[in-house]
Parts: sequence; structure tokens; C-alpha cells
Amino acid sequence: MSESTAQQHLPTRGDAQQPPPLTGTRAVRDALGPDAEKALDTHRATGGAVGDLAAAVQEAAGEADRLHIELRDHMDDVRQQLPDLAEADFGFLDLLQHTGTQLAALAARCDQQWSELDRLLGYLCRALARPTGPS
Repeated sequence: MSESTAQQHLPTRGDAQQPPPLTGTRAVRDALGPDAEKALDTHRATGGAVGDLAAAVQEAAGEADRLHIELRDHMDDVRQQLPDLAEADFGFLDLLQHTGTQLAALAARCDQQWSELDRLLGYLCRALARPTGPS
């Protein structure tokens, strides 16, 4: 998912500022600098091992952003439904247990994706730091 696609899901604030980037995008910017997306696109276009790593980083960051949105949306849904569920006499505990299980699975998937993104960023940073020409 591209940054602009991911950011479309964020609520807009009344001011002219852009919303902050999502977690995967922010991690890439923190690791590679504010022009990270442009640099990744350039490396990706040149191909080779660094290009493949750049593509993998972009895909992992997009997936981290998507999972972040999914987790946040799921939590928002739960918060909105809790008052109605509290009035129900039956099935409340079963529904909460099911929701808790879903949230735990999604949180575990988010953690897995963060590990993947961190690993790929480490590989890319090491590859970019390695001299490429003859010494």
C-alpha cells in the first residue's frame, strides 16, 4: 500500500497540515531519512540486490501500515460497540472473548510484520553502507 493510499484512511484534521505518516512509513523515514520513498523508488528502478531489498522494504512498510489501520479500526469498532454490548444480557462474554482473540491475533501479526520490516531495513542499510566500486 502506498503512503497516500494508507493516509486516505486517516481522519482529517481541520488544519492544512498533512497527517503524520503511519507506523511502517514512519519507520522507513526514521531509518532512511525524509526522502526515503524517493530513494527507495530510485534503488528499486535500478534493480539488482539493492533494488530487490528496496522493493521488499516498501512492501513490508505498506503491510505494516495496512495492519496498523486494521488494528486501529478494529479497536474503534470495539469501543463504539461496548456500550450496546454492556446492555445485552446474553452472549456478552462470548463476544468479548472472541473479540479479544481476534485482537490478540492481529496484534501478533503486527508484531511479526514489524520484525520483518526491521530486518529488511537492517539489510538495506548494510547494503547501502557497503562500498560498491573497486577499492
